[in-house]
Amino acid sequence: MILKNDIKSNLRLSIPSDGALYGPTMEFLSACGLKVERTNERQYIAKLIEPCEATVIFQRATDITRGIENGTSDLGITGFDKYLENKSLDIPTIPLIQSLNYGKCSLVLAVPIGWIETDNLSDLREISIQLAKKNKTLRIATKYERLVENYLRQNKIINFTLIQSSGGLEGAPSAGYADMIADIRSSGTTLTQNNLKELSDGTILSSEACIVANTLTINDPSKLAATKIILELLEAYLSGIKYYHLTANINGKNETEITNKLSAKSELMGIRGPSLSTVYTSTNANLFSITLIIKHEAVLETVDHIRKCGGMDIACSQIDYLFENKSKSYATLIKELNKK
Repeated sequence: MILKNDIKSNLRLSIPSDGALYGPTMEFLSACGLKVERTNERQYIAKLIEPCEATVIFQRATDITRGIENGTSDLGITGFDKYLENKSLDIPTIPLIQSLNYGKCSLVLAVPIGWIETDNLSDLREISIQLAKKNKTLRIATKYERLVENYLRQNKIINFTLIQSSGGLEGAPSAGYADMIADIRSSGTTLTQNNLKELSDGTILSSEACIVANTLTINDPSKLAATKIILELLEAYLSGIKYYHLTANINGKNETEITNKLSAKSELMGIRGPSLSTVYTSTNANLFSITLIIKHEAVLETVDHIRKCGGMDIACSQIDYLFENKSKSYATLIKELNKK
């Protein structure tokens, strides 16, 4: 449990007001120990009340990057794809944590299933060349004009026209106003249902939720103090969900013998190896306690290894927060601020 901090600030944090990122963002912040008080879902201004105070602004995910840039907010959580597509080159913003472990998706190129001989970018390049010979262009419906154009040009596809669409893109080829699409794919089911297939090398960007800062407006002592708390908790939570805390009692002549047994499988020694201490008992003078921090996927194998080394009373629990020697994202922010 994180204790409440008495830091008050005029920090402004934007988060998605609706759509696919709203619910997961609220759940994520709560899991990190950040309590948002929103009494009414129609309310677009709320409060972060624990463990520090800040103003929370609810915006459409597509508007959050612009809100950060124009000073409406200092920090914002949005999709990394939306940030890259909408960010200005002239206003200093920086993604502090690029992967928040939710809202995962990919921006992909997809063509009609009927294009039997079109499976990759090389095939698509050939189609664009053939269309150019007929004074036509490859029409691509998308909501991500900047990202798509950059990707196509990087892959030497130059004969194309991007068709902006705010609605569902999957029907564009069958409706006849586009030849193919470039859109967000989560599971791929929607593409298949609309008789589309993803190009084998057509992933433009892999994206998930990220947290972004305006390095001009955030450079204030109280804002930085609140930002540090937020980033510390986000990082520690994201680190903690990857690991378990394991303790066990183990028989052995001494600590050296036990360490030698455990190190027979170095990959199961935890983050930095086990810590050992003597267990004081009247019935067993050669009993020691070990503590390990191990990855989720190594739990059962580690338990089995400890048993073979003479272990017993093995307890395993989820880590709520795993703090490093410093917050990397906050250090990145300070480094960026010091450049100015």
